[in-house]
Amino acid sequence: MKQIILSADGECGLYLVPDEVVDNLPKYIGDFRDWMVYAPEASKYRRDDCLCFNKTDFIDYLNNQVFLETPSVFLKNLGFINPWEEVPEEYKGCIHYNF
Repeated sequence: MKQIILSADGECGLYLVPDEVVDNLPKYIGDFRDWMVYAPEASKYRRDDCLCFNKTDFIDYLNNQVFLETPSVFLKNLGFINPWEEVPEEYKGCIHYNF
């Protein structure tokens, strides 16, 4: 399990996710998007021809659709991290993804 920082144009959350997610993040973001667009059970994310979701929805997708045996875990709220500034020193090794 590895740490990742996720945000959706707001406060950042620190999560512990399976290594494979961090190592292949573009793949899992793409799979999440495809699932939201096509899966019948994801219809709640489709509104007026737009996808409406946040970082918690991505974690729920990972936990309920992909990594049932190794769920991702919310660790802490990091508050707003300005994208033009450095990530705090203790989180420099973490990938930061903003949806």
